Amino acid sequence: MAKARAFATAALPDGDLALLCAQVDALPPLPAALSKLLELLNTDRASPPAVEAILRLDAALTARTLELANSAQFGLRREVASIAHATALLGNDRIRDLALCASLASRVPPQLAGYRMDARGAWHHNVGTAALTEELARRVAPECQGVAFTAGMLHDVGKLAIGVLLERHHSDIVAAIEERGLTLVVAERETLGIDHTEVGEVLLNRWGLPKEYPLTARWHHDPSGAPAEVRKLIGLVHVASSLAHAFGFGADVFGLTRSAQESERAALGLTRAVVEACVAEALPRVHALSSLVAA
Repeated sequence: MAKARAFATAALPDGDLALLCAQVDALPPLPAALSKLLELLNTDRASPPAVEAILRLDAALTARTLELANSAQFGLRREVASIAHATALLGNDRIRDLALCASLASRVPPQLAGYRMDARGAWHHNVGTAALTEELARRVAPECQGVAFTAGMLHDVGKLAIGVLLERHHSDIVAAIEERGLTLVVAERETLGIDHTEVGEVLLNRWGLPKEYPLTARWHHDPSGAPAEVRKLIGLVHVASSLAHAFGFGADVFGLTRSAQESERAALGLTRAVVEACVAEALPRVHALSSLVAA
């Protein structure tokens, strides 16, 4: 009953609701150590020893983060054996990136049912959105920079659970898009009674993450509906996700049914020159992180 109430805004048939709840239950929460790390990195206490002390609470996460840090893409001159040393060399932001990627890796299936996208494509889109969100924030919204990368990485997490429903009703979704010109999120809601944004909000709330992340998952297709306190962050993710699709970062079967609201770019002061600079800066990082996770 509690799980059903989590989707109180949805008009789901009983069979679909049971299937969706089962998919949500099947996704393990993010490690507690990662949540603590994300909180720490938004304070002035995030020293290399402090970062290591938190990650050491989860041996598997520590090991995978160190494995990624020692990958050739980061060009460290010698192997690092501690999180503190890796943090000192790479910086807090890169260790956060690696810990987040390591945590999410086991939660992305080989194929995203319904979206006809494989794990590599999903990673490419999420990493592209994350890196672009952070670059956009650095230039036009520095107050969002500390949470921008994580918000971008998690914005589409609802697809991990709703994909089975999408597969069940795939032909109806396609018809709604092709025959009626609906966007993906509108077609999902009209056909299924729910969309991946609402599922993402439920998932991230269940995982106990700070409110800006569930709210970003919920409103990234419609920033104008977002609460005022996270409005700018969600606008950044909205634009970044659109750019990621435009540059081919993980296009799925519905990739051509999305577009960024021009009002969002204007409201954020994103000129063409700023966007081009963000893309140029983000590209090497996107490719490096995508290759790490897909390995």
